[in-house]
Formats: sequence, C-alpha cells, structure tokens
Amino acid sequence: MVSRMMTLLLSGALCLAPVRHLSAEQSSAKEILEQHGIRVLKDRLQLESETELSKSLRDVTKLRRTLIATDREETKLQQQKEAALVQIQSLEQEHTKLSGQLANIDQNNVALNNKLVGALNAIRGQLNQLNQGLKQHSERLDEARKETMQAREAFVQLVLDMRQLADTTSAEVTTLAENSDVQTAIAELNKSAEVPYELALSRSFTRNVLQLEKLEESILIETIPLRKTAGDSFYASVVIGGEHTAEMIVDSGASLMTLPLTIAREVGIEPSATDPQIQLKIANGDVISAHMVVIPKVRVGKFVVEDVECAVLGAEATDATPLLGMSYLGKFKFELNAQESTLKLVDVESQDQSKQRNRRTR
Repeated sequence: MVSRMMTLLLSGALCLAPVRHLSAEQSSAKEILEQHGIRVLKDRLQLESETELSKSLRDVTKLRRTLIATDREETKLQQQKEAALVQIQSLEQEHTKLSGQLANIDQNNVALNNKLVGALNAIRGQLNQLNQGLKQHSERLDEARKETMQAREAFVQLVLDMRQLADTTSAEVTTLAENSDVQTAIAELNKSAEVPYELALSRSFTRNVLQLEKLEESILIETIPLRKTAGDSFYASVVIGGEHTAEMIVDSGASLMTLPLTIAREVGIEPSATDPQIQLKIANGDVISAHMVVIPKVRVGKFVVEDVECAVLGAEATDATPLLGMSYLGKFKFELNAQESTLKLVDVESQDQSKQRNRRTR
C-alpha cells in the first residue's frame, strides 16, 4: 500500500511543469536588456515607453471627458447670459415706453400717474436684480471659459506628447534591434526559451497608436500669417458676420474682442441704446464707455466661432485700434510666433463635428 502511494506521488511530481530558473548568464542578459529600457516578460520583450503610452491613453481619455464637461457648462452659462440680456433689453424697452406715457399724461390724472410710476419702479427693481444676476453670470462664465481653455490645452498637449512618445518608441526599437549588446543578450535568453524572444513593437502598441491617430484627427490646427507693424503689433485678417473683413491686433491681454465705432459700422455692426453699456480701460489708462454686442460669426483662417462677445467703443475713442481678444482667442489653444509673424490656432473637434465629418467621408 505504502509502495503504491509512493508510486502515485512520484508520478504526480513528474506531471508538474518544470520551474524555469535563469542561469547566471541569462540573469546578466536580462540586466543588460533592462539597462536599455527593455522589460523581459514571460512571453515577450517590451519597451518601457510602450507602457508609458498605454498610461497616457488612459489619462487622455479622462482629459477628454473633462473637456466635454467644461465645454457644456460654458455653453449653458452663455445661453443663460444671453437669455438674461434679452430679458433686460425687453424691460428697458418697456421702461422707455412707460416713461414716454408718463411724460404725456394729464397731470391731473393722479390714478394713472401713480399706476405708471408704480410700474416704472417695479421695472427698475427687476432691472437691478437682473443686472446683479448678469454680473454673477458673467463671472461664472469667465471662470467656465478659463476651465475650458485649460482643459483644452491639457488635452492637446498630452496628445502631442503621446505622438512624440510613439514616434520615439518606434525609432528606438529599430535602433535597439541593431545594438550588438542587445542582440547578444536576446540570444542568451533564447538558449532555453520555449518561444524565442524577439524585439519588436507589440500588438497592444499598434492598437494604442491607432487610438492615438483617432485622437489626432479630432485636433484641428492652422498656422495663420500675420502682418507686423513698426510698433511690434500683429494684425490678423478677421471675417465678421461672414461678409466683412477687418484687420485686428491679436491681443491675448484683452478679455473681449473690441471695435471702434467707425470700424464697427463698416463691418455692419450698429450698437443700439438697448445694448448693455460697459466700462473699459484702454491702453493709455483712460476709462471709456462701450456697448456690448454679440457677433453671430467671427472667422480667422478656417476657424469660425459663433456668438462672440464684442465691445463697440464710444465715438470718443477715435484713436482706438480693433482688438482680437480672448472672447475669440479663448476658444483655442493658440501660440503667437513673433519671429515668424504667425498665429497658430489649435482646436479640439466636438463629437457632433466628428460625426458630421465621418458621415461626409463615408
């Protein structure tokens, strides 16, 4: 009985998979490969940079979700602000109408007089509340725009970094495959390997590069030539409303796109008394009045931005220059190259735009 059990145990032991022990030479070979950034896995060799690309893909997916969320929040706040402006404009028109009636009524008609005064007071109260709310909306919108811009820049930069990493990894595999120390180390490992080790880009790396290419397709880039003046200002050609073109100074320090009244009229913009009035500090330190208008479309190069806030300066700002400010530039990751006199605009294509493009290319 004991003899039979011993026979079974020995038989079972013979069925166990052999444990693979690296010889001293193979351990040395593994160390050499790791010094060259090559990890020795159970069934393959892998460059450390391949792992970095996989991690970056996970990170960029999170950034894309953040960008979509911040962009939606910005759109929602912009719509709320526009709705508030419409309501304010409507109340101001009603206030003007009632003020005209009050000025023309019979002064002896006390009841009607009191009714109109009461209505005017109520409208003024509503306007005060709406204007206070509008200020808060504007502050939240500015913050949302800042968050969207930061998310866009982070997303674009990571995609650009991933492309550099992918290209470097591809080139590195070719270089390492020709390295004599690496070749010798792989040959040493293959002396006892069931499946020979081979230095090549993995299938997962190839899949990751395909995902990277899809991300790159969502990023639109254009480098736009600028006109440089003697005063080191850079002018871009800006198409306003799809019909009129104006040269404007590219100014990232200006929060709004800004037009002098004369140029605004030339490009078909005529501010009205009902457009909100704001105060702006111009380059020489003076504070001047301006009307806030919303331009339906503004295009620079191939990039069109809809509903761009623009400050139209008062008639007293005769020497003011038109500025392409952050209400347009803030929609992009941008770079002004002073040496080459160019403006590079980088945009991230929305999901809706991507769907439309895919339908067009089918």
